[in-house]
Amino acid sequence: MLDSTVSALVVQGGGQKGAFAAGVLDQFKRQEYDPFSLYLGTSAGALNIAAFIAGQTGLALDFIMNYTTNQRFFDFNKFVNKQQPMDLDWAFQFVESGEFPLDIKKGKEKLEQLHRGRKREALACVTHVEELKDYYYPIFEDNWFDILRATSAIPVLYFDDIEFDGATWVDGGVTSTIPVHEAYRRGATELVVITTEPIMNETPFVNEQQLANEKLLVNEKPLANENQSQPKPPSQFSLGIESGIDQFVEKYGLVGHVSRLNEFHQQFSQAVERVKSNYPSLAVPSLTMPSLSTPSLLRKSGNINWVPEVEKLANLLKEQ
Repeated sequence: MLDSTVSALVVQGGGQKGAFAAGVLDQFKRQEYDPFSLYLGTSAGALNIAAFIAGQTGLALDFIMNYTTNQRFFDFNKFVNKQQPMDLDWAFQFVESGEFPLDIKKGKEKLEQLHRGRKREALACVTHVEELKDYYYPIFEDNWFDILRATSAIPVLYFDDIEFDGATWVDGGVTSTIPVHEAYRRGATELVVITTEPIMNETPFVNEQQLANEKLLVNEKPLANENQSQPKPPSQFSLGIESGIDQFVEKYGLVGHVSRLNEFHQQFSQAVERVKSNYPSLAVPSLTMPSLSTPSLLRKSGNINWVPEVEKLANLLKEQ
């Protein structure tokens, strides 16, 4: 019998801040908490959802901590010199064929299992370049590799075109960092939203009482000094992003969408500056991490229950 209740899991993007969601989802998995029939994620959130559905505890956290923090993934010197700074293909090859690849088969099998008489669905948010509109693609289809790359392909940092279905796609965070509205459009009646940012202003139709009675919002607490910092001149990184947006607009003829791209640029730059100010011991955007040739605890133990660099991870997740 088909249950009218549709429970949705929505996971925010946010690059390395996805470590927070990865930790939450790993705990969900350990507690066998998975009452969902709809899963929606953007950027790192999509990868977190993929690992959660495939039952691979620790995979997303390992990817975020050991690959996205490596200079090979993001090279600031290349960015300054107008070269492609983000090597998304290098990073995602580990998700596709590394020592602990994403288990696509297991993910598909999980989605085929009915929940409350309803088939499960897992979707990644991607942005249509010409329309600058959010679209949602199944994560565990044959083109899953392109889907996960596209939802993480930050404009002006990743230059290569990712094309499928006759269109070019970029980071879903340009249009919907927290795809809550899409969950409602798809009939969700119960929501679990994992985010590092407040979402109340973005979803005025959800009041606090509803959240208390019907929803669960897993939210990282705002940093105490977040609203106390004085305005600073734009950094070299921020100026570089602004220049890159101009090139992006010219490349795809997006003159009518400049304001939306500038809004994305502002949010992205502010996020980088927050990380720099709150984690001064870490080099941003390239965090100081050990060489990938150094065996990690994960690889030594032969399982994926945890990752190395516990102290740095604790700092990133201290509000969890």
